[in-house]
Amino acid sequence: DLGIALDGDADRAMFVDEEGDVLSGDASLALLSREIVKERNGGIVVVPVSSSRIINRIVEPVGGEVVRCRIGARSLLDAMVTNRAIFGGEETGGFVFPEFQRGYDGIFAAAKTVEILALANTALSNLYGDLPNFYMSRQAVPCSMDLRGRIMRSLIEEFRDRQIDTIDGIKIFYDDNWILMHPSSEEPVINLYAEAPSKEAADRL
Repeated sequence: DLGIALDGDADRAMFVDEEGDVLSGDASLALLSREIVKERNGGIVVVPVSSSRIINRIVEPVGGEVVRCRIGARSLLDAMVTNRAIFGGEETGGFVFPEFQRGYDGIFAAAKTVEILALANTALSNLYGDLPNFYMSRQAVPCSMDLRGRIMRSLIEEFRDRQIDTIDGIKIFYDDNWILMHPSSEEPVINLYAEAPSKEAADRL
């Protein structure tokens, strides 16, 4: 019925449905967000700026609100406390259930997913089958540490006529598409995240 994979310290979880298909981290995050908001009749969900728009598309219609934060566990947990969120997580399989504990918990996420399936009496594929189709493309571009500030400033200037978000890095919106340029804090690279309704469009971005 369900496959569950945990990382080494069990703070992250990923899921496989009854057909053997692996859910993306964004799909798992969207699915858990929707079910928890429905249980609570509304509430705030916190996700990083790199997470899919799928979250907004399925959380807002059931009465939830999505708050975006900087990338990283500490930023996510701080934003959850500040906004009194009922749930939070990121697309890497880290999910936070604040009523249980304010930290990533893969075992609790697994238990919650099993509970959702049991109460709905349905297969996992049925629960995520109605999610909107969006595709993510990721790439790391080498960039020396001393050039990153100049590059990011020039990008802000170049795209000043577009809708941009500078919560963490630079996120540029193109109708239903977006691309995020996020300098790594640990490596001499700029990480690129792009999302679009098709894989080809995401790769082009």
